[in-house]
Amino acid sequence: MSIPSSQHPFTPKWMATGVSKGIAIGMPLVLHSPREIESRRSFQSVPAERSRFESAVRIVASDIEHLIEKTLKEVGSEEAAIFEAHLMMIQDEELRGPILNLIESGSMIPELAIREVFEIQIAVFEAADSDYLKERALDLKDLERQLQAALHPETRPNLRFERDGILVAEDLTPSQTLLLDRSRIKGIITEKGGETSHSAIIARTLGIPAITGVADAIASLKNLKMLAIDGKEGSIFEIESNHERDYFSTRMQEDQSDSKSLEAYKGKPSVTHDQHSIRLMGNIGGISDARSALESDAEGIGLFRTEFLFMGRKTAPSLSEQQKAYSEILNLFPDQEVVIRTLDIGGDKPIEYIRIAKEENPFLGVRAIRYCMKDLPLFTTQIKAMLLANSNGNLSIMLPMVSRAHEAREIRALIDQCHEELRKLPEYRAMPYKVGAMVEIPSLIFELKELKDCTSFVSVGTNDLMQYSFAVDRMNPELRGLYTPYNAGFLRMMNLLASSALDAGLSLGICGELGGQDDLLPLWVAMGFDKLSMTPNEVLPKRRLLSKLTTRACQGVLREVLAAGDERQIRLILDTFHRGLES
Repeated sequence: MSIPSSQHPFTPKWMATGVSKGIAIGMPLVLHSPREIESRRSFQSVPAERSRFESAVRIVASDIEHLIEKTLKEVGSEEAAIFEAHLMMIQDEELRGPILNLIESGSMIPELAIREVFEIQIAVFEAADSDYLKERALDLKDLERQLQAALHPETRPNLRFERDGILVAEDLTPSQTLLLDRSRIKGIITEKGGETSHSAIIARTLGIPAITGVADAIASLKNLKMLAIDGKEGSIFEIESNHERDYFSTRMQEDQSDSKSLEAYKGKPSVTHDQHSIRLMGNIGGISDARSALESDAEGIGLFRTEFLFMGRKTAPSLSEQQKAYSEILNLFPDQEVVIRTLDIGGDKPIEYIRIAKEENPFLGVRAIRYCMKDLPLFTTQIKAMLLANSNGNLSIMLPMVSRAHEAREIRALIDQCHEELRKLPEYRAMPYKVGAMVEIPSLIFELKELKDCTSFVSVGTNDLMQYSFAVDRMNPELRGLYTPYNAGFLRMMNLLASSALDAGLSLGICGELGGQDDLLPLWVAMGFDKLSMTPNEVLPKRRLLSKLTTRACQGVLREVLAAGDERQIRLILDTFHRGLES
């Protein structure tokens, strides 16, 4: 296999999928898969074996509760939702029941019963068409390993290392990723996993450079003396000279010192060099993420993903639960806009207690507002909880998966009806609120003028907009080359979208991943976007980069990009522009 080019002056020995950006250098630290449990022990009695199993469940449930607490404190609520789902799974009778049946039949010890039931469940997920669901098999493997380790503590993998280095493993479960000694582990390489795996999500949030999909990583790397990785481009280098070692050590130190220098941008306005202002806001999933956004000096919240409130539980959150959750976020940014997205489920976000019929293509099916308008008690409860929480008048309600202006108009009428119903309550403090639509479906771009009478803003969900524009499943690794923002047609469409929104008098933002991408920032400035929402740790780097730009230079590079004929040329234009900023 030919090795793609790298931005570094050395040729990488391996290229795979970079899932968490950053440079790391160190010796390979191999994490071996847990050894097979000895399953030859004899069956004692049903009460004894049932007691062993129930004890293991209690131990694992307690461990997961501690993980949730640790994740909320150190990482974020989106990541904590991963372990909340684990806790729900291990307490679910649909999983526990078959294991207990095998034990109580007198035919299996807990070790074998757990293995048999989990193997069936894991096989179902691994056979799924969706990469998202395939990667959920790793969550089940995580639970099985924890249960087996609770029965046999001596089989727990050792996550403590005596030396610094780069972890090399077959795969890494979410709990293992969270429990890594970050003072020792400088980077991660795994044979399995992908960008949407929960371990990759946690690595990104923790700021640990990571690469996945490296075939035979343990066998290939375990005997090397030193490695370097670039988690952004997915490159792995064998360090064979002092020159190579010094280069990557310097790059890693530059990355670290660069993070410290960003503190100088706290409290400063988000403006270009010629004083053109763009609000840089945070994407969040809960209160801990909101606190991170506040710490990162985000200028409000551009996307609050409310589906995390609904996940990892057996029933929908009540009106009061939702009101409390929304109030916490709105009160954290009392003088700044907080955009709360209504429940976005379906597609790659199934929720156990919300029954959506099996669909051939769930990404094109009953999801987001399409489902909510079929379940009005659920939807109006959420809307009323948002309005009740809006004591500062800084609430913006955002509607996902809008395909035409008529849908937005119908939902706006429903929101206003909820507002009027609440006005009858003495405790309701009626305050102004805004309603906006996510632009994820291309057809809406051509109805932005008609949106003006029922919405005041639009925010582009670039992840789904690309998926629907290219007819590409963004979870499918075989189609990854087609899922790219550097396509001339896509960027021309974004420019049309921006000019249409501005002509309609709508405030214009981006809340998808592309809003936080360095090389595209000049294009968003030139197109006229007035707010960009991103992960909180990207706010200060974008503020610094914005301060180096001028609107004239951004407009120049946009003209070049729109006139370009292919992806390679567009990448070259953007790369040349950014190299000019650094010189």
